[in-house]
Amino acid sequence: MAADSNTDSDLKISIEDPLNKEHATAFSECPHFDEICVRDQDLITVNIAQAFIPIRSVYKMTVWCSITRAAMRYVISRPNLKELVVFELKPPGYLTGFEDAHDLTYFSCPFGLNVTDLLELAECTSLEKLGAQQAKITEKALASLLELPLLTEIDFECSNFNDGLADIVSQSKTVTRFEIGATRITRDGLEKICSMKQLRGLDVWANDISETDLDLLVALPNLEYLSIGGHDEQTTFTLKGTLPILQQIPSLTHLWLDGFRVTKDEWAYLNDRYDKVHVTAVID
Repeated sequence: MAADSNTDSDLKISIEDPLNKEHATAFSECPHFDEICVRDQDLITVNIAQAFIPIRSVYKMTVWCSITRAAMRYVISRPNLKELVVFELKPPGYLTGFEDAHDLTYFSCPFGLNVTDLLELAECTSLEKLGAQQAKITEKALASLLELPLLTEIDFECSNFNDGLADIVSQSKTVTRFEIGATRITRDGLEKICSMKQLRGLDVWANDISETDLDLLVALPNLEYLSIGGHDEQTTFTLKGTLPILQQIPSLTHLWLDGFRVTKDEWAYLNDRYDKVHVTAVID
């Protein structure tokens, strides 16, 4: 167990060896952790997760390995937990305890979230940011999440999000950042999403949309961040075809252009116009 601390109130630890009683003892000896990161573990089960019980206070936990849903209750219940990142959820058990996670503002899990999990997450009224990549979404689960009063950022990348679900999310007046890259939306879904005038960030890369569909984005007056394009070999989007449209988005400052290959002159122009730019390659 490695510790990195500048002061007694700024303690971060990383655990890369198997969790055991010695870790539990070390947890009990410290009144507060700013961050605990657990990685390189085998599946964390209920028995293993009990090592977290002595944690008296922690702001952020990263469990970058697989953990059972039953074991998650020993993580969610840690006092003062504000941010929780979990690599993968696995059986057995069900997610519980989010109703009582009053300090939790950010939760992310890129693998394993199902409909039941999302409905449980919708019980966390303090949640502001949700990373639910590859999640299994239903209309009921999405509607429940959108009822959360503080939720402003959602990431559904690589999920089953589609045009029908876009109709539901378009009714939100609170979501300001929405990531649905590599999902199942078409122009119809994008048009619905572009009715969300409050959007400040949007990721729609690797979807069934074309350059001409991007004209819908001009309806987003507050959009600051945009991710478009496709995989490295994509030819659907070109800078020549997209830039005239992007220039009509008044607030845009940050571009992520996946699969775009630009010349040095084009790269210089982009960096002069926008605060942050990512492209796949700069060519001669």
